[in-house]
Amino acid sequence: MALRCRKFFPVKLITHNLRRPFRRSHRDTAEAAVADAEYASQTAGVPADEDTELQLVQPLELNSGDVVIHGDHPVRAGTFADIWEGSVDGFAVVIKSYRRYSTTDSAHVRMRHRNEALACCQLSHPNIVPFRGVYATPKYALALVYDSMGRRCLREYTRETETVMGVRLLVDIARGLLHMHDMGIVHGNLATENVLVDCDGAARIAGLGSAFVPKNHGIWSERDADLRSYGTAPELLRPDPPQSRPQPTKESDIYAFALLAWELFAGHVPFPNIPQAAATYLLASGERPPRPDHPELCDEIWDLIERCWGGDPSCRPPIDNVLAILQEQLSKPLCV
Repeated sequence: MALRCRKFFPVKLITHNLRRPFRRSHRDTAEAAVADAEYASQTAGVPADEDTELQLVQPLELNSGDVVIHGDHPVRAGTFADIWEGSVDGFAVVIKSYRRYSTTDSAHVRMRHRNEALACCQLSHPNIVPFRGVYATPKYALALVYDSMGRRCLREYTRETETVMGVRLLVDIARGLLHMHDMGIVHGNLATENVLVDCDGAARIAGLGSAFVPKNHGIWSERDADLRSYGTAPELLRPDPPQSRPQPTKESDIYAFALLAWELFAGHVPFPNIPQAAATYLLASGERPPRPDHPELCDEIWDLIERCWGGDPSCRPPIDNVLAILQEQLSKPLCV
C-alpha cells in the first residue's frame, strides 16, 4: 500500500529521488577534503541565511511490496518505533517503523513522523545516514527506510573497539552537523546513540526524530525540545521566561556535541553512577565531568569542548569554527 504523502506532509513540496545511496568513507584527511569539495560544488547557491526559506524536498514513496523485512521480530524497540532489518532492490536497509497510537497521542507522534522524514529529505551528505524513502502499512503509521551498511551506534562502537580514532570521528560528525546547520536544520537530540559508525569506520548522523527548523523557514510548527539526552542544553531545561516552550537551536546542538565528544574520549556517559535524568540536570546546573585520560585529547581539543558546553549559548562557537579546530588537530601528530 503506497503512502499518501499529502496526509503526512501537508506542505508544498518538490519531488526528489533519493534511492541512490551515498557510500563514501572518510579514511583520511585528503579524502575528506575531496568529499567536501564535491559537496560544495553540488550545493553551490543553496541559501544558508537564517531569513531565507528552504525549498522543501518530498520523501520518495516506496511501494510496500518492494520492501522486504527480515525476521519476525524487530532488532530494537524504541519509545515510538520498532527497528527492523530488511532490503530494498537488493540493498540492505534499516526500517524505522512508527507505531500507530490512539488519537490522544497521534498529533505528537505524527509530528515526529513528519519531522524526521522531512529533515532527512533535505539532507544529502556522506556523514549523514542515507535516506531511501517512506512507506506505510496497516500495522505501522509510517516506516522510514535507511541504508544499513553494517553499522552500530557510536556508544556501542567506543565500548567495543580497542582503539578509537576520536578526533577523526568528531570531524565526521562536525561535517554532518555543519551541513545540517547550513540547511537551517537543528538536530535537537545529538548524542552517541544517534551517531552511527559504518563498516568503513566513518561516522554518520542519525536520529532525526527531534529535528527542528526555525519558524521563519515556514516548514513546520514549533515543537518542544527533547529533554532525555545527556546533551540537553541548560537553556532548554530552564527556559526564560519559565513558562515558555523550549526549542532546540544551533547553539544547543553545539552543547550536545561537546557532551558527545566527552563521552567518546571517556568511553562512558558522564556521571555514570547516577540516573540519566539526574546527570542531565546536574550538567545543566553547571557541573562538568573531569577531563578524560585519552591520548588524542590534547589541550586544544579540551579547550574546545569546554567552550562548546559553556552555559551561555551566545559564547559557544559555531560548528564551522569547531570543524576548523578539529581538522587542524587531525593534521597534527597524536596529541599526548
